[in-house]
Amino acid sequence: MDCYTCPPSECATRPTPPEAANEMRFLDLIESKKSGASLSSAEIRWAIAAYVDDDVPDYQMAALLMAIRWRGLDDREVAALTQA
Repeated sequence: MDCYTCPPSECATRPTPPEAANEMRFLDLIESKKSGASLSSAEIRWAIAAYVDDDVPDYQMAALLMAIRWRGLDDREVAALTQA
């Protein structure tokens, strides 16, 4: 079971967090991308999984996608997003 607060390799050792912690983590990804940082493959997989599981509201995914549109994705990020 994915916990959405840690990399997938660590998820089996942690319980699923409350919704507020999940929201805060997603906001961190948005802020990170807005500032021009590169997202890790694990962060991208986590973001897509959280969104597909309805753990992230549409407006937050829209904000992340807007930040991605403004800042772009490198080749590794594109590959990770495609695989996710």
